[in-house]
Amino acid sequence: MNRAELAYAMDELVTTGDIAERLGVSRATPWNWSERFASFPQPLGMVGKATVYWWPEVKAWHQSPTANHRTARLSGDSRVG
Repeated sequence: MNRAELAYAMDELVTTGDIAERLGVSRATPWNWSERFASFPQPLGMVGKATVYWWPEVKAWHQSPTANHRTARLSGDSRVG
């Protein structure tokens, strides 16, 4: 991997705070999505104390018309949309 590829890859690693900033939502919203929606992308791991995600996966999930992130819930979750 050359420096340009590494820089691109590093820019695509995002925390919930980064996700919030990129999508224009509160800092708590991405964390809530990760807890409430089974379809939310799985984290790649931890960097220090921060959970990191792959931005292209999060962006695709958010833009997907089938994600239903405003209404879909984990099984057994009876909260309304």
